[in-house]
Amino acid sequence: MTTPPMRDQITAMQIRMRRQAEQEPPPQIRGFGAIAYSPSAGAYGWATDKQGRESAEWFATTRCYNAARHIRQYGPVTDVAKVAWGRDIVLALAVNGRGGYGVGFGPTARKAERKARRHCPGTGTVVVCVWSAAPEPVGLDHWFAHGEQPIPRDR
Repeated sequence: MTTPPMRDQITAMQIRMRRQAEQEPPPQIRGFGAIAYSPSAGAYGWATDKQGRESAEWFATTRCYNAARHIRQYGPVTDVAKVAWGRDIVLALAVNGRGGYGVGFGPTARKAERKARRHCPGTGTVVVCVWSAAPEPVGLDHWFAHGEQPIPRDR
């Protein structure tokens, strides 16, 4: 018995792969992100690459609550607010140091940061800017907040 020519083997493999791809369920929609902020503690939390708005808001709120409790030496924290969420967009949070804040959205970090500063009362400083679709590293909560996240930039 002879083996079929390589060309026929590749074609048969391509047909099998195409059939398998047609039978597999579509990939889950991801790319939701959120930011939460506690004005009394000056703490914030963020989440990226989640499967839905609720999941992104839960992760961001939990991070913010934990950061606020740490800042307040584990005292009560009651003012954690979900301030921004989006899908496949850059989110930014600017704060003024007196509890005031502004949020911004945009296709690039520069535009999101500019909008956040504009919406912040007084002079605002951007404290976090995240791309909602970026994958999160495990165990590195502050990695993105320090500008190492691959977020879209203006050219």
